[in-house]
Amino acid sequence: MTACSRTTSCAACNVSCERCLKLQSSILSAAKLRLIEELRTEGLLVALDDFGTGYASQTHLLEFPVDIIKIDKSFVDRISDDRGETIVKALLDMAAGLGVRMVAEGVETTNQASDLARLGCPFAQGFLFGRAADRDKITELLQAGMVPVPPMVS
Repeated sequence: MTACSRTTSCAACNVSCERCLKLQSSILSAAKLRLIEELRTEGLLVALDDFGTGYASQTHLLEFPVDIIKIDKSFVDRISDDRGETIVKALLDMAAGLGVRMVAEGVETTNQASDLARLGCPFAQGFLFGRAADRDKITELLQAGMVPVPPMVS
């Protein structure tokens, strides 16, 4: 990833590291923490994926240096009901309090995007915006000078 940011016009601050390290327990080894800090020193962003599921919980936020929290799709799917909205709002408030960015995953409808924007979620990803791309496609886009999509607005 660091080589990618050095050999393209892509700024490192526009690159995030997702799932580069599987978190099998709430305790990270010293080696994993060093690697994470090395990536962050290079300017890469570290994202905690699938937040709110069994694989990524609040415990990880106490021990894991993270720049981005990604709300799991299961919460986005329930954003139109009161309980789902309350949970998403609480997650957004928590992220703001910790000073980290929040991204909503799995956004598939304009209603979901509108609800997220109304609640103050600045970023979203999902089929509404585009399909996932493999390494070759991403490399092609970076070499073509494509720019990131601006933050979601209401």
